[in-house]
Order: sequence, then structure tokens, then C-alpha cells
Amino acid sequence: GFPEEKQTIINVVDTQGISLSIAGEEFSMFDGKVLSSSQQIDMERGFYQRSVHWLSPRGHELEIRIIRMASFTVLPLFLIDYRVKLINFDGDVKFISTHSGSVKNYCNTNDPRVSASAVQHIITQEATFDGEVSVIRAKAAHSELELTSAVKNRLSVPCKTERTVSGDVLTEELTAQAQAGDELRLLKYTVLCDERRYPTTQESALRILNEVTNMPVQELYDDQRSYLKKFWEKSYVEIDGNE
Repeated sequence: GFPEEKQTIINVVDTQGISLSIAGEEFSMFDGKVLSSSQQIDMERGFYQRSVHWLSPRGHELEIRIIRMASFTVLPLFLIDYRVKLINFDGDVKFISTHSGSVKNYCNTNDPRVSASAVQHIITQEATFDGEVSVIRAKAAHSELELTSAVKNRLSVPCKTERTVSGDVLTEELTAQAQAGDELRLLKYTVLCDERRYPTTQESALRILNEVTNMPVQELYDDQRSYLKKFWEKSYVEIDGNE
């Protein structure tokens, strides 16, 4: 962008927030004991994966696997696949999923390449729930281009659901009962449609979200892998030291 104007690529609404609590304890990498942890970018299947084996301060043991995928075949789609397996206890498992329009771009007073103060470039116009879908319609502060984000959470087991709206932050809490050995899977679908590509942003976001949530999630993963298989067949990359 134009440096004197501090032009930059603006951050869109934040749909990545997921907090986890089990049997009344909140999961945190800074509490309890991390028994093992790994992170991986899978260039064949097209996603980022993080795995954690965790022991809580009160001795509750669980395994967590999180996949994040930005789809190459459904471009407005971002998917979070959050799996939790209980090892040695029975109890409540609560996922707290957030969808926030309160976002600002990175700033640093000591870095001349970026702004010295945090600026909110996306201004929320409306934040609401449309049935099971959280929707935020926003505009860019200067261009006034419209952006709609639509989010749907889907848990693999029956659960109690509570939804709240606080300003431009939408929160959905999903609570389920589980036993040792059970694995719970939360799929969080995000669709982002902007005015340049989709003249009716909210209608388009809801339509695409409905389409992808009615597909088996494995089909999305298979399509991603097929796309990358063709991509890598006509590409050449060599990485040293990755034995």
C-alpha cells in the first residue's frame, strides 16, 4: 500500500475463537501439564493441525486435535475441526465459540513499517443470530465495501446450547456430557463474502454456508486434497533438512 497513508491489508472479523472447559476446568497450555504437543502444516491435504495431550491441574487427562483449513475449492470457507477425547474421567465438556467484529490491525510504535496506533478498519453494522447461524455484517471504514461473515457450529453429540449477543461479539456455548474414552468433535464453519465478489453479501454468505454444512465434511477434505494433488503435479519444491 501507500506508506505515507499507512495503507495495509485490513483484518476481517474474528471467527477463530474457541475456548474449552472440561469438568469445570478451562483448558490452557499455561496451566496443568502438557504431556505432548505437536504442530503440522500438511501441504498434501491443505490444512494446519495441532495436537495436544494435556493433564489438568486436578488430574483430568484429555487429548485434543485441532485442524484449521482455508478451502481452495470453496474460497469463502474457513473450517475449524476441534476434537476432544476424554482419557480418565467423566464430566461436562463445554465449547465456547465466539464471532467478533471488534478487531484492529497490528500496530507497533517502534516499527516504521506499520501504524503506531491500532486502528479498527472494519465497522460492524449488524451482529445477530439467524437461527443457529451467527451473522456479522460490516463495512470497511474508508471504502465502505460491505463484508458479511456467517458462522455455524456443529457438535457431534447432543448438547445444551446458549447464545448471547454483546455489542459486536456473538457467543455460542455448547455443553455436553461425556465419559472416559468418548471423543467429541466440534465443526466450526465460517463463510466470508465481500461486496466486490458477492453483490448481496449476507444472502450469499448464508447460501454458501447452507451448502457446505449439508456436505459431508470428509468431502471438503477430499476436494482440498484433490486440488493440491493437481497443484503439486505441476510444481516443484525442494526443502532441505526435512527428513
